[in-house]
Amino acid sequence: DIDLWLSLNPDIHYWLLGWGTNDAFDQVAPAHFQANLQILINKIKQAGHVPILAHIPYLARPGFDSEVQALNAVIDKVTETNNLTKGPDLYQLVHAHAAEYLLKDGTHPTPAGAKALNQAWFAVLRPVVYK
Repeated sequence: DIDLWLSLNPDIHYWLLGWGTNDAFDQVAPAHFQANLQILINKIKQAGHVPILAHIPYLARPGFDSEVQALNAVIDKVTETNNLTKGPDLYQLVHAHAAEYLLKDGTHPTPAGAKALNQAWFAVLRPVVYK
């Protein structure tokens, strides 16, 4: 859907990508995840925009931590390979405050968690946007 999103939003310069939670649930292979991210990055950059990738947030659900960690390693690799601005480390942020930032389902943020996630994005973007 990235082509559609780009055509509908030509004025969005910074594309903040919070990708991967569903991929972790679906146990998507890291190589496949990487290929999909690279397609997104290429299309966003070709359109003259700037992609920024966040780490997948910590999931307080048994059996998914290794999946999330593997996909976060891919995000690091893709970020470095493409010389992208590092996005927020939502994994560490949520992990440090899981009881406060996650609903009982162990996945979705509480209101305090949503605020913290938005503040983490702002902390990354502020020096980029307000140079």
